[in-house]
Amino acid sequence: MKCKRLNELLELLQPAWQKEPDLNLIQFLQKLAAESGYRGELTDLTDDVLIYHLKMRDSAKDDAIPGLKKDYEEDFKTALLRARGTLHPDTILDALFEQGIRVDSGLTPLNSFENRVYQFQDEERQRFVVKFYRPHRWSAAQIEEEHQFALELQADEVPLAAPLHFAGKTLLHHQGFMFAVFPSLGGRQYETDNIDQMEWVGRYLGRIHQTGRQQLFQHRPTFSLDEYLSQPRELFEYSELIPRALKKDFLAATDALIEEVKRTWHTDFVPLRLHGDCHPGNILWRDGPLFVDLDDARNGPAVQDIWMLLNGDKAEQRIQLETIIEAYEEFSSFDTGELTLIEPLRAMRIVYYLAWLMRRWDDPAFPRNFPWFINFRRELIMKKIWLALAGMILAFSASAAQFTDGKQYITLDKPVAGEPQVLEFFSFYCPHCYQFEQVLHVSDNVKKKLPEGTKMTKYHVEFLGPLGKDLTQAWAVAMALGVEDKISSPMFEAVQKTQTVQNDADIRKVFIDAGVKPEEYDAAWNSFVVKSLVAQQEKAAADLQLQGVPAMYVNGKYQLNMQGMDTSSMDIFVQQYADTVKFLVEKK
Repeated sequence: MKCKRLNELLELLQPAWQKEPDLNLIQFLQKLAAESGYRGELTDLTDDVLIYHLKMRDSAKDDAIPGLKKDYEEDFKTALLRARGTLHPDTILDALFEQGIRVDSGLTPLNSFENRVYQFQDEERQRFVVKFYRPHRWSAAQIEEEHQFALELQADEVPLAAPLHFAGKTLLHHQGFMFAVFPSLGGRQYETDNIDQMEWVGRYLGRIHQTGRQQLFQHRPTFSLDEYLSQPRELFEYSELIPRALKKDFLAATDALIEEVKRTWHTDFVPLRLHGDCHPGNILWRDGPLFVDLDDARNGPAVQDIWMLLNGDKAEQRIQLETIIEAYEEFSSFDTGELTLIEPLRAMRIVYYLAWLMRRWDDPAFPRNFPWFINFRRELIMKKIWLALAGMILAFSASAAQFTDGKQYITLDKPVAGEPQVLEFFSFYCPHCYQFEQVLHVSDNVKKKLPEGTKMTKYHVEFLGPLGKDLTQAWAVAMALGVEDKISSPMFEAVQKTQTVQNDADIRKVFIDAGVKPEEYDAAWNSFVVKSLVAQQEKAAADLQLQGVPAMYVNGKYQLNMQGMDTSSMDIFVQQYADTVKFLVEKK
């Protein structure tokens, strides 16, 4: 790629071009530029090819370069303009005029680095936004999928700016450029420290994902380690923007970070169509949230659209995450197992962002807006980035800490034989149990990590609340009927949130509302099986000398110690708790 002479470089590319029989040389070079890390050099090469051909064409030598012929459909000067990424105001005005829009104001550039976005007013004083898409970044099919998703969301009453139709089309073309027109919807900045606004955002994210789950993108990508880590790593290898004195350490830190991400990343999430870049800057506020910029929409885990909204210290982030998820689940279910993906996604974004800056450095807008990236302090800046990568590795290592007796778990002085392999104690009156079960979903995550065939049992305790004994008996009924999963959530809600459980009749109503037949509940309430299960719960609590809830025991020998877990973030805590249980189950 470093050959200076055009013919030498074309000779190197000839074998690859021959594998693309349907593309002429210009199309091949543009495709290669879009798919590789050498966009700047390949765009320069495309310029050279076009200029050389124009000269030869003027000299009546049409076939001076193989693959360029008289009947090549695109005007060569227009192709040269597009290859150089040049977009003049006259081009924009002509493109809009072709669609019947007469601009009656100036073109006000809006903040966008990937595309060229302008606000304007037409002759009827209506305000619009026009977006010209960066050449080669997305295909027409990919952009049309983004538009279709936006229109589906708009139909489902999600507040966002969807593209307008012109002659039945939302994706428009002019002189080789692709563009779209949107209504101009203003608003003030979303307040990241406003819990009420955050609750609204969580609710609408649930609605966005409810629509997103209906089908997947077929042309747009899915979040992957290859796109966000492997491809940037390859770019770092050859980039001249990283000082030579730091490159070895920088690459070593990147490699170590990639290995940590691979170790913690998992692909058992259910993918859905995402906003993809849901950070506070892409949310405006006008009597509620207004979502903008679906340019990065892709398939991936739901948590990708959540984690970038978190800010402040760990305690504040914990409250924010609880708020968002609780509001989110009014419209869409959330798999808390995805919380363990937050740190990998954070690392992937940092690496990808750095590579993005390097890929775009030949765009004049980037040196102008990111002068810190390559000024006289470049080596110091890169050193800070390297230290940040190294710090992330340490953070990953901390989240994967070794399990130590006396820290994450405690070995009981007197092991109790005959207890279930994994035994959890809880109370519907316990607020910490509510957080444990309904917000953090620790039990669900523990179940996912358990080796196949491992039995997990939950017992209710009777020493909390005025109806403690009655609820213990009710839980025995749930176990006897096999409806624990149906009863747990509504009973927590009725006892703690709505406080509608005041007597045995109220307990019975929760069961019936959950789908249990009244006659089955009544028959089980005083049955021998239920009485035996009540006695079993009481005996286990006494044998293990239970002091409080929530509490979890493994094999009657080990007790989980929440105070020894890493609480720097909710997802790390949940991951470490579940991993500790798995470790103890497998411990000989």
